Amino acid sequence: FVNEDDLRLQAILKEIREDRLARARKIVKKLLDYGINVSWNRVLELAAGGSVGRPHIAYALVELGYVRNPKDAFDNLIGVAGPGFVPRSLMSPVQAVELLVNNGALPVLAHPLMSKAKSGRKNINKLDDLLPALKKAGLVGIEVHYGDYSINQIRKLNCISQEFGLIACGGSDYHAAGNPVETEPGDMGPPLESVENLKRIKSISRSMKYD
Repeated sequence: FVNEDDLRLQAILKEIREDRLARARKIVKKLLDYGINVSWNRVLELAAGGSVGRPHIAYALVELGYVRNPKDAFDNLIGVAGPGFVPRSLMSPVQAVELLVNNGALPVLAHPLMSKAKSGRKNINKLDDLLPALKKAGLVGIEVHYGDYSINQIRKLNCISQEFGLIACGGSDYHAAGNPVETEPGDMGPPLESVENLKRIKSISRSMKYD
């Protein structure tokens, strides 16, 4: 439900792409300083004109034989504990929700809990304290169903979604990264009821806009 013609959103996305590009350059520089001969031009080629990010650096490292797959690259070289890690600039969660609400989109909180498959992804700090502020800002859903979540994590998030009146969303988070175990589209997701609830909320917001 994102309005792609929103000039403010597009301006912020442009800033994010530029920040990703600058961050990727810094990562490659750190890897070179560490003795890993990864080519910046090859990273750009792998991005194929798209937004350059760490996955493209990971693919380049796989090609060069430094790692077996992209996950290894994140775990050992460019993730939080790796020698090539560079932190990124982030807006606050509340700012992100407000941006999407003003756009007319339906904000959903993604990846709230730790994932073993994603290097460096941990539980959101003080989630119970954060959710009321996000809900007030316009959050409508939370990712409950995720390929790498355990049954206990899904149960916990289901309880959280009910407690805060959020729609239980989810998906595969498929990146076609070539990792040994990766949930594919259609293998994981929320019940159809969640999709219908999102459509219902969007329909209500549209009718209120034109009242």
